[in-house]
Amino acid sequence: LDEALAAHGVRTTFWGPFSGGRATVGGSFSQGSATFGSGQTGTTAAAALGFTIVTGDGELLRTGMDAQPGHAPFFRPYGPDITGLFTHDAGALGIKATVTLELEERPSAYGGLSFAFADFDAMFAAMRDAARTGIASELIGMDAAIAGIQAGERGLRADFRKLLTIISGAHSVVGGLRRGMRAVVAGRSAFEDPAFTAHFIADARSDRLLRAKIDELRSAVSQHGQEIPDAAIGMIRSQPFPHLPLTDMQGRRMLPIHGILPNSAVMAFRADYHAYLETMQARMSETDVIVVETFAGLGRNGFLYEPVWYWKDRLELFHERVAPAEMLETLPRYPDNPAARELVETMKEAVIDIMYRHGAAHLQIGRVYPYLRDRDATSTALLRRVKTSLDDAAIINPNGLGL
Repeated sequence: LDEALAAHGVRTTFWGPFSGGRATVGGSFSQGSATFGSGQTGTTAAAALGFTIVTGDGELLRTGMDAQPGHAPFFRPYGPDITGLFTHDAGALGIKATVTLELEERPSAYGGLSFAFADFDAMFAAMRDAARTGIASELIGMDAAIAGIQAGERGLRADFRKLLTIISGAHSVVGGLRRGMRAVVAGRSAFEDPAFTAHFIADARSDRLLRAKIDELRSAVSQHGQEIPDAAIGMIRSQPFPHLPLTDMQGRRMLPIHGILPNSAVMAFRADYHAYLETMQARMSETDVIVVETFAGLGRNGFLYEPVWYWKDRLELFHERVAPAEMLETLPRYPDNPAARELVETMKEAVIDIMYRHGAAHLQIGRVYPYLRDRDATSTALLRRVKTSLDDAAIINPNGLGL
């Protein structure tokens, strides 16, 4: 979709998740996703102006203004927001046949800042302050461990591929070459020493406006950390939809979960979450399980906190089918490891429970996150009536959303 729109000089206001190489448009609106544009617009839901829905009874339901003949769905909040009802619904309320998306002029320039931080508190303060400016299209943070995991292979060949990718994705050859050389020279060193790094990306119609935005971002975050080469920004934007990272470079399996917290709840959640990790440290060491963290800003007041577990285990059929063949050929293979899998599952449930206690929201609700737990009875009853009205036989994603 992004490639097709580029030919017309436009893009959607939310233009895809990191998994966009595999994710579908309908799946992203059903499950909810975040990354590109999320610093300003939040999640997929904000880009939808209207849907055509196939109900469980086989009827077509149009939401938004084109529910009236001859009316174009250019304006979403005309009356009750029926379009919003079908965003992030886990596909439980109907099948999305079409979506009308809000577009914007495609920026001609992008850039940003990368910063290193001594601790989480400083990184979080920088991401919070940057989000409040409303300038950054993407705000992405990570701890040092996951930065090293994702940095990839060493060597001249890898550096050359990295350089070509960044140059081809830049809005100018000179800018791309400059950013690409910084990436190669910086290598892994920008990620090995600091405890946390964060990247603040901005778009603009011109280099002049871009420089002004970057100056504003620098003013907001510079008090919290140390500016480093912006190598990661070039990689993120020059190759926005990479292969899904189903394992790390050592072939370990991974399991990410997430919670979206208000800025006011982040520090209290982190304290409880890390206290729990301390109680599990011995079992993690016994089973060689590690957990690392990534972060993202969603709009001005949402902070996405994503723990990711890694452990050595046999690969499933899913990995064999989806992972790139050239990666599978080089990955180490490990024997079945039920003890590690069981520990990861136990920890996943416990951390989701901690997130719930701190008021977290979630994307990709499915059957994992506690959407209906303790939810207001009147609200739940209304949602069940909507489900029954649209899908009386409960044939569309049964038990999705917990319904």
